[in-house]
Amino acid sequence: MKCESPILVISIPVAFFYSGVSFVLSNSVAQAFTPFGHIAGTAAALYGCLQSLGAVITGYISSIVLNNNQIPLAIIMISAPTLSWLIYTVLRLNKK
Repeated sequence: MKCESPILVISIPVAFFYSGVSFVLSNSVAQAFTPFGHIAGTAAALYGCLQSLGAVITGYISSIVLNNNQIPLAIIMISAPTLSWLIYTVLRLNKK
């Protein structure tokens, strides 16, 4: 089945994803910076640097996958939060 408007197939799920991220991200960043109030500027700069580095790596990985559909984007959008959750869970268990 050929989709008549492939931009909608990508744009609608991305819009739902980022609308959810917008609610979670601001609170998680504020919570993550709480222990670093005395060096908040440095923590924010490091956070921005790591975020940009992650975007570069993710963009590179998605660009080397030669595919003419949205499957690489979907794989990245599913695997990145899953990997983040796994890392968080492992770090949290090691802290106890």
